Amino acid sequence: MASQQTRLARALAESDNERATPLDAFRLARSRWLKGEKLNLVELAKDLDIGRATLFRWVGSKDLLVQEILWSLYEPIFRKAIAESTQQGAEHVVEVHQRAMMEVLAAEPMQRFLRRDPEYALKLLGSSSSVLHKRVVEITREHLESQVVKGELSLPLPTERFAEILTRINKSLMFDEATGSYRQAIGEARTIMRLLLMGNA
Repeated sequence: MASQQTRLARALAESDNERATPLDAFRLARSRWLKGEKLNLVELAKDLDIGRATLFRWVGSKDLLVQEILWSLYEPIFRKAIAESTQQGAEHVVEVHQRAMMEVLAAEPMQRFLRRDPEYALKLLGSSSSVLHKRVVEITREHLESQVVKGELSLPLPTERFAEILTRINKSLMFDEATGSYRQAIGEARTIMRLLLMGNA
């Protein structure tokens, strides 16, 4: 009598032959980065059982991969800050950025990233032409636009330009060695944003 193969047996057999995907590469890299491990694309490709050329074709470069990881952390934090804010208009914008900066900079993986190699962190986070920068500007623009459309906010500049300015302020204070701590940097960013949005601190 021929043995019957169940659907589970077939699925388990097929899973042994499954190839890694770009998402597998991202998830593994993100997991290692969050644990504080340095990302090595050669080792990553080996652990995924794929060629280095394949991995580089998927992620582009180490810099782009790290930016994707950073964005995966920042976006949900920023959107959560929007959802949790109890303010409207200018006060809402200030509160959202303060909440987001506080949570991002207080996170151990981010602190470790900034401490371990500040020059590399500055290269990725400080660039105005990076993918990460453009995404942060865009999500900030969307947020500002939502307040303008509601009639809660009036800006002296186009929303895209204002979003660029807010993003640059946050990033410059993040790397200002004179601030001494991220809490002070956040306080300074809050003061500057209030001045820009409301004309008072």
